[in-house]
Amino acid sequence: MNTQKHLKFKLIDGYFSAEEARDILLALINHKIAHHEMHSFSQQVRFSSTPSQERLKNLNEAKQLVKAFFEETEPEALVSMFSEIELVKSKAAVKQ
Repeated sequence: MNTQKHLKFKLIDGYFSAEEARDILLALINHKIAHHEMHSFSQQVRFSSTPSQERLKNLNEAKQLVKAFFEETEPEALVSMFSEIELVKSKAAVKQ
């Protein structure tokens, strides 16, 4: 069994057409929004709390910024995108 406590990898690494880049980013953001909406709904039903509201607000703002960025980008433009994911295990990060 692997007991690695740290993992880092490239999620996105390359050059894309403006349309491809827009689609990739909006798909990721929309997926995160859907996740937080479901989590928020679940928490509200189970515990009468909505802990994900601030994150939802931030993601919706990011979505609008991405849309605005690509509205000002020529369709034939190349866009470079680089995104790295870093995972770190710790006892303090474990939810109870």
